[in-house]
Amino acid sequence: MQNILFIVNAPPYGSERVLSALRLATQLAAEEFPPALQVFLLSDAVGCVLSGQQAAAGVPLGQMLAELIGAGVRVYACRTCLDARGLTADRLLAGVEVGTMPILAKLTLDADKVLSF
Repeated sequence: MQNILFIVNAPPYGSERVLSALRLATQLAAEEFPPALQVFLLSDAVGCVLSGQQAAAGVPLGQMLAELIGAGVRVYACRTCLDARGLTADRLLAGVEVGTMPILAKLTLDADKVLSF
């Protein structure tokens, strides 16, 4: 089984980079024989994991992440990035794991492919 890591740095709104990453991850998760997928959110991308967000149009990014988590995708939010933005674990979507650089380093070394958005 392939192991694919998505590293997402872009802010959740203002561009479509996060949306593109999550759309691709969703498609891969829906394949007949899906790869092992991990999503690691860094920098402003950690804003995606706040619970209760609503989208003006389309599917909210948080809902996409929740669906990925439900499909067995591991989603991490960088602890340092969360702390820098005053975001605490109690405000995160259910199932999001707080990640660290050592975790990201291990995920990167274990991945067959690393995609960066």
